[in-house]
Amino acid sequence: MRVNQTFRNISLSGKTCIGSSLLGASLLYALPAVADMEAKPAVEQLDTISVTANRNEELTLDVPASIAVKDRGSVDLDQANYQKDLFNSIAGVRITQTGSTLGHKTSIRMPSNTGPYYLFLQDGIPVQSSGFFNHNGLAYTNFSTAGSAEVLKGAGTALYGSDSVAGTINVISQDPSLREGYTVKTEAGAHGFYRLGLAGSASLSDDSSVGIDISHSENDGWRDHTRSKRSEANITHFVSLNDNNSLKTVFAINTTEADQAGSLIGLDALKNDTESVGDIEA
Repeated sequence: MRVNQTFRNISLSGKTCIGSSLLGASLLYALPAVADMEAKPAVEQLDTISVTANRNEELTLDVPASIAVKDRGSVDLDQANYQKDLFNSIAGVRITQTGSTLGHKTSIRMPSNTGPYYLFLQDGIPVQSSGFFNHNGLAYTNFSTAGSAEVLKGAGTALYGSDSVAGTINVISQDPSLREGYTVKTEAGAHGFYRLGLAGSASLSDDSSVGIDISHSENDGWRDHTRSKRSEANITHFVSLNDNNSLKTVFAINTTEADQAGSLIGLDALKNDTESVGDIEA
């Protein structure tokens, strides 16, 4: 008996967000020292301040959370083909790919699991409705064409959604205002893997620009029933409103088609549940 299951997902979303980010920031202020024969130079240092996901300024030591950021340089270095390639270089974050290749489990401050403890975002917008959790949620983000990524470890606030118990993961598309021109990329590897990519941007005016990122990959898999196909596309429009505000509009779409490999758990399954192993004739 031959069993060949298929895992599919399609994610389509149009998103608009105004200048929001999980990125932590620090502020350090010092008064200039004044040379005086009768007084010692005076230096005043303020406590470190972080801008957390609730957009309120709080002392870092008082916030039970840790924010990790992966910048564009790190993303280019890792060349993510799977979710783990984008996030496993961040301390305290472990993504494990499942038998469907592009399915995954997440471990942030918890053992690897499929429970509803994480909030997955694309450009600050949740990719799943609140209360309807799929542990494969990162497959709904455009991780292969990401410009950067942020991970908020610990319980999140209601600013982005109420589902963040152990961590929040934000996949951020590339900013077209930070690049110019077009790039074509090709990759190839073992087991029939290849990926084609197109990225580019153009300025519409001094204050606005538009960018596009397209990626398509296929892989025959390292064993039977692990074949996968994935396509991603981003169209991003960026407008600088003034020195303190900007408007970023993102249209993101991705499709995944992946075979589901079988699994063998114990001798009893081999004898009595041959369908579970995927490719054994009864």
